Amino acid sequence: MTKEKDILSIDYDDDNDNYVAFTKYLKDDTERRLNSTFKEIDKMGEDYLKEIEQKKAVKNKEKAKFAKYIVKHSRDIYTFERLMSYEYGDVQQIYVQLKDQRRSPINNFLKFLFNL
Repeated sequence: MTKEKDILSIDYDDDNDNYVAFTKYLKDDTERRLNSTFKEIDKMGEDYLKEIEQKKAVKNKEKAKFAKYIVKHSRDIYTFERLMSYEYGDVQQIYVQLKDQRRSPINNFLKFLFNL
């Protein structure tokens, strides 16, 4: 057996060779585990960033759909570029307000009557 693979003894009169080898092994093992942990964290971060980008793309498509409706029915108050610069929630809120304004009187009455 080589010195690095010797089993450590607990005798008080041992020389420090086994302790040095064991310390080296612990440092190397710790470094390997840290590197694998960092790689795992890095991969998870990349996966989360991809997921965020995918969600952002889906929201941008929906925001574009809302913006087209708003531009069509808002009588030139908003432009498509201006609406696309807004946050998703703001565009959605404008869309809902415009939809509420454009409802027919019968729908308004039914909403009032049934509290929908």
